[in-house]
Amino acid sequence: MRFKFPFLAIGLEVAMIVLFGLFVGYETDPQSSQLSNITKPPQTDAFLQEYPLFQDVHVMIFVGFGFLMTFLKKYGFSSVGINLLIAALGLQWGTIVQGLLNSHGHNFKIGIKEMINADFSTATVLISFGAVLGKTSPIQMLIMTILEIAAFAANEYVVVEMFMASDTGASMTIHAFGAYFGLAVSGVLYRPGLKEGHKYEESVYHSDLFAVIGTLFLWIFWPSFNSAVADPREKQYLAIFNTYLSLAACVITTYALSSLVTQRGKLEMVHIQNATLSGGVAVGTCADMDIHPHVAMIIGSIAGLISVLGYKFLTPFFAAKLRIHDTCGVHNLHGLPGVVGGLASIVAIASGVQNGSSVTRQASALGSSIGIAVVGGVLTGLILKIPLWEQSPDMHCYDDSVYWEVPRQREHDSYFFEHEDNNPIEPKIWAVDFPVLDACGVRGSGKLEASSTCGMNGVLIPFLRPETEDQKLMIGNRQTGANQDCSESVMKIYDMSKSVAIDNYEGLPKTAQEGRLHSGLSEKEKITATPCASVSAAGPPEAAHASPPNTAAREDARPVPRWAVTPAAQDRTADPVPNRARSPTWARARHPA
Repeated sequence: MRFKFPFLAIGLEVAMIVLFGLFVGYETDPQSSQLSNITKPPQTDAFLQEYPLFQDVHVMIFVGFGFLMTFLKKYGFSSVGINLLIAALGLQWGTIVQGLLNSHGHNFKIGIKEMINADFSTATVLISFGAVLGKTSPIQMLIMTILEIAAFAANEYVVVEMFMASDTGASMTIHAFGAYFGLAVSGVLYRPGLKEGHKYEESVYHSDLFAVIGTLFLWIFWPSFNSAVADPREKQYLAIFNTYLSLAACVITTYALSSLVTQRGKLEMVHIQNATLSGGVAVGTCADMDIHPHVAMIIGSIAGLISVLGYKFLTPFFAAKLRIHDTCGVHNLHGLPGVVGGLASIVAIASGVQNGSSVTRQASALGSSIGIAVVGGVLTGLILKIPLWEQSPDMHCYDDSVYWEVPRQREHDSYFFEHEDNNPIEPKIWAVDFPVLDACGVRGSGKLEASSTCGMNGVLIPFLRPETEDQKLMIGNRQTGANQDCSESVMKIYDMSKSVAIDNYEGLPKTAQEGRLHSGLSEKEKITATPCASVSAAGPPEAAHASPPNTAAREDARPVPRWAVTPAAQDRTADPVPNRARSPTWARARHPA
């Protein structure tokens, strides 16, 4: 990651600069603006008139899509950050590919329409990103961006230039294409180890709230998305109005169906975050057609219905039977509503609403979008499956810390309660000895993070007494679940003056040798695991300072009282730290026997 990602990113940007230098120029001729100080070139006037639409689409790409995917509790950095990375590369590459196709390989000029279309091409990749969210590396996403935008531009050229189909709001060429491309990639990259789910593949209260922010941005600006490339005046007016009504009707239907399909009639946040947007997707293809307001509302209502039912029934079916894991449910938000949009345009044209296309052309455009998306997605997935792109293992999926520097001071683990003392004391790590405990005795472990409490119903907590009462540290070894693999137990060091975890510490060798903490400490600030077989639930060990077999005791180690709390020892009255009020944080296991 340290070398592959920077070299690939810089190499791609250098290529973009070279291609822009060879093929791209300004739409406005600089010399024409010097001929008169009174009047502006007509191209500039059109640019400034259309720029607000571009702004709306740009906000949807960088804010709406990014925050919509922040629902995962430990993947917010990647959701917003990789969204920005994909969009920045995608708009450059989309400008080049679309420009070269439309100019048949010659030089071309860039204007506001080209900027909007470049954002559209980026939206396709962001939709596909939702299907593989949490399971791919930044390197894989850079490669996927290049390949998918090339496939998107080819399909768009076929739909618009060859079939001459109508797809103003891009229900088929963007939404359906992006969804089925992403599903194909996800199917190829399927991870059997995630079949039963992952502990981080879930939301928390604040992550769902951030995702709703993305929903609101997308919902507000979706009329601009569907009307941005429509013909000015009447066509653009129809696109805005039809999208506006379709979205409104979709929201009501979504809320009603969400309450209907969930237990006790409660609303499901995943439906509100996503299905409320499906009306804008479904009405896109016929957004600029004179379909009457009530028809737009019917399309939005059908989209909301299908989207909610898709989240309820199709997403589990795809994961269990088809081995396609769709993290964000893009099939329900973009795939199915995109197909509905294509079918709605076929019905509208068959009814004589639109004269510029035909039923055959629309059907061909829908089939082309899905077909090219699936084939392109499978090929892209096979390329991404090559074990060169720094993929994370199954146990580290949906976790920002694999590819991001995360804040050192995190929220304290749910296994420990808030502590009463909140003195703002700077954390300090002491060089101490402590026992590493497990159910079968006392032993060391390959990593401090992997110290095991397998088979225990409670949590063994060795306590440390620092030099002063102001610096309160606790080392907690917690169990992550019943019948677990020992490697999943996590050991953290807590600063009890703040009730927060200082860090996860790795690097201790397997046989209780001295290892350096990975927390920016100096070389002399180290920690040693000292297994001792005499620790029991009855009380503190008598031979607390005994050295482990084949391991020399440190001469500089300070005497440290040890006390292990288990379910059988919760009625102890002795406190490991004198002169301190008893607190559940100090003396209780998470899971009592």
